[in-house]
Amino acid sequence: MSKKKKILLLSDDLRMSSGIATVSKELVLGTLDKYHWIQLGAAVNHPEKGKEIDLGNDVEKQQVLKMPLLKLFLGLVTVMQIS
Repeated sequence: MSKKKKILLLSDDLRMSSGIATVSKELVLGTLDKYHWIQLGAAVNHPEKGKEIDLGNDVEKQQVLKMPLLKLFLGLVTVMQIS
């Protein structure tokens, strides 16, 4: 059993190109060796609303990490655009 703590991240989907998403991605990828990450990824009118994506295997192939946990739950957070 892993002793890594799990962190819930509420931010823009880390695969998007916003400033928040970029910072989120750098934070998550930079600390996957210490923590497990679960993200509730948001975007205005998210194209993958309601999907669950497990990026752990992809990250494991690119980095030298054993069994990282990186799951995205997309579009579950409603983002209101204020004009």
